[in-house]
Amino acid sequence: MSYFSHAFEAPLTHHEVGSKRYQYVVVYVPDDVAGVLPLSEFPRLRIEGEINDQPFEAALNPAGGVWYLMVPKGVREATGLGLGDIADVRFRVGDQDHVDVPVELRDALAGDARACAAWDVLTPGKKRGWAHLAGKPKRQETRHRKAAVVVEALRDGRDIRDI
Repeated sequence: MSYFSHAFEAPLTHHEVGSKRYQYVVVYVPDDVAGVLPLSEFPRLRIEGEINDQPFEAALNPAGGVWYLMVPKGVREATGLGLGDIADVRFRVGDQDHVDVPVELRDALAGDARACAAWDVLTPGKKRGWAHLAGKPKRQETRHRKAAVVVEALRDGRDIRDI
């Protein structure tokens, strides 16, 4: 039995989102694959797998009755895939509650009981949003600064959209 329980091939294409027409490079999940996934329970199903042997973690996203997977730039660069190329996608359903918390944010939360209490009651999706905000910068100094902003916002009861 394979480590990955689902597989399909699909071309890379653009997917436009929102009124500003953001364009993402995606692969659409075939109906036969989507049909066996718990998408009604988890509308943004977390998955982990490989695209052309390049590891990735992501969420499947709904779009008008179909599902798509955003293909990150790093994966495209590592595999040499471009628009129109066929991607070999293999994946399994991941832990829906998993959150990668950057060390800078973990340390900052540990030093603030009120912010830590606010963190503990957040949904996994909201935690991932805060973690992404704090962990996205490349420079460690900036990640520390962003972690401090996150802790202050949590302590004050603010939402991520308020920052």
